[in-house]
Amino acid sequence: MPNIPPGSVKKANKRPANVHELGGQSHGFVLLEVLVAMTLVVTSWISLGNTYQKLVLSMGQLREKRVQIHQELDQHEIAQAKAAKIVSITDMPKVRLRTKSFK
Repeated sequence: MPNIPPGSVKKANKRPANVHELGGQSHGFVLLEVLVAMTLVVTSWISLGNTYQKLVLSMGQLREKRVQIHQELDQHEIAQAKAAKIVSITDMPKVRLRTKSFK
């Protein structure tokens, strides 16, 4: 163990206790802390907004693609029906079922 005199430890750890002893240096440090905190908050809000905009844009693009695919599918089905000359249900004659009547 090194031989340290008891009075030297107190002298080495002595820090200014209040603002008057610091000479106004603590105000700059608090200001720096506030600026860093504000920067973090603003940066997170900006990134959140950017993420939201990208999500909305991609959802809109997917919706447009889905509508286009459905329209193309409908056109294809209509073309297939015309090519095969399929008669729709509304064009078919109505058929009545014969029922036996017991008298």
